[in-house]
Amino acid sequence: MSVDADTILIRSHASSTNPQLNQGLIMQSLSLRLHVLVRGLLAGLAMALSTSAVVAQVAVNVGSGPTLSVAGVQLALAKGYFKEEGLDVTITPLTSGAATLASLVGGSLHFVPTNIVSASIARSRGIRIKIISSQTSSSKDRPYDAILVRGDSQMKTARDLVGKTVAVNAVNSIGTLTTSRAIEKDGGDFKSVKWVELPQGDAMTALATGNVDAIYIVEPFVTIGAKRGFRRLVSPYLATDVDFAETAIVATEAYLTANPEVGKKFQRAMAKALKLGAENPEEIRAMLPSYMKIDDDVRKTLALPLFHTQLNTASVQNQINLAVQYGYIPKPVSIDELVWKAP
Repeated sequence: MSVDADTILIRSHASSTNPQLNQGLIMQSLSLRLHVLVRGLLAGLAMALSTSAVVAQVAVNVGSGPTLSVAGVQLALAKGYFKEEGLDVTITPLTSGAATLASLVGGSLHFVPTNIVSASIARSRGIRIKIISSQTSSSKDRPYDAILVRGDSQMKTARDLVGKTVAVNAVNSIGTLTTSRAIEKDGGDFKSVKWVELPQGDAMTALATGNVDAIYIVEPFVTIGAKRGFRRLVSPYLATDVDFAETAIVATEAYLTANPEVGKKFQRAMAKALKLGAENPEEIRAMLPSYMKIDDDVRKTLALPLFHTQLNTASVQNQINLAVQYGYIPKPVSIDELVWKAP
């Protein structure tokens, strides 16, 4: 039979004829037992709270792809920022812009990346999406887009694209809008450009073989192109804005109305990741191989986009105005319509 320490203590003094001493020993024993009981209850409560926190994780499906524009999402996932906010994020690979939008509207995806122009066009067509987080930007100090031409091309400025064939990843989107703006600012007529839709990898091949005269491209293909002897003719983003808001994360208005707390949690997690990316971009550079195929020499030398925690609404408005001017949308979309404000 086991005997605990406080019982031994009482027994060892049981023969004492001093009532006050015996009473003190009894109180000491009770205090010890109470201390042990409280510690046990606190441990049980901590375990219960921990279990509850795990149960409280909300399942969220987020679209992503092997591009620099989703680096913020990937960083938030890698650093556990979503988990800290109680979000159990599943990353779903994206295929095309149309399929991505269909998945978002259909509810199989809750948050997806897109560019500002595409978001504005979708909203103008009655697809009720909202920008919930900034993603990537470009500036005069760090341009990461380009119109590339062959090294032996006679073209010198954006105006030289007039009458030429230019490959873009999508017509009536960010590439055509910003390239048109670059040509227009340089005194050319962008309406005479022949646009060809090609994935960025195929566009590089088409430029090398002479099937197109120029290509709109973003990193890492700008760096890859330079290694193949191509050169940057112009940065369409910088021709449009010196601090250009490129991409954002969107969700449907219906989802955010039904799940405002999830929206807030997602915003906070993204803000942490974007802040880290802004303060230490090498964190982004180091993690690129975890979600995209990239040669190490390209990874080390490519120009990373900028990461802003706050959406540059002035740049967003400028792109909306250009979309109207160039006939992409019939009338302006208001910032209040396009950008979600947490209740």
